[in-house]
Amino acid sequence: MIAGDLLASGILLGGIALRGRPKSPPFEEDRAAVAASLRRLLAMGCETFYLGHGGPLPAAAVRRHIERLRG
Repeated sequence: MIAGDLLASGILLGGIALRGRPKSPPFEEDRAAVAASLRRLLAMGCETFYLGHGGPLPAAAVRRHIERLRG
């Protein structure tokens, strides 16, 4: 799945370090909507998420990020 800026990962210069750790992009305004979108993508069978900054992320990392969004 090419997720673009729906999700981000990493730090430094667009995510070149710690690329496997998902995080919210700086412009995220509706955490619930993002979580719902990510859940839909997982339900469709997406296994690897390619991001605009950082990544790629496996589905398991995206699931953990959704849990953090809900918390």
